[in-house]
Amino acid sequence: MSHVISETVRVLSDTMSGPYYDHDCEKCVYLGSIIDGDQKIVDLYFCPKGSIRTMSIIARYSSDGPDYASSHIGYIERYQVGLYTAMERTLDYLKVDGDKINV
Repeated sequence: MSHVISETVRVLSDTMSGPYYDHDCEKCVYLGSIIDGDQKIVDLYFCPKGSIRTMSIIARYSSDGPDYASSHIGYIERYQVGLYTAMERTLDYLKVDGDKINV
């Protein structure tokens, strides 16, 4: 899988061991954090509920409950930098665990 990540995104240091913000779903899998083009930290997750086509990809912008963006994998556009990066990491994560992916 080729990685197409916007030039405006920088990956945070590997020394960061967990999410920067609080997240209220214990089932979500943390995928790392990025700094977006607005210099804002964004935590990336996927929620494994449902099938690969219906699972949610999440970009969290603060600890405030509603301050996030989410979408299903099939609806994410490249301009949605946080969600697009989370989608790429989700697909990589699932592949590493040996799951078959048919998107």
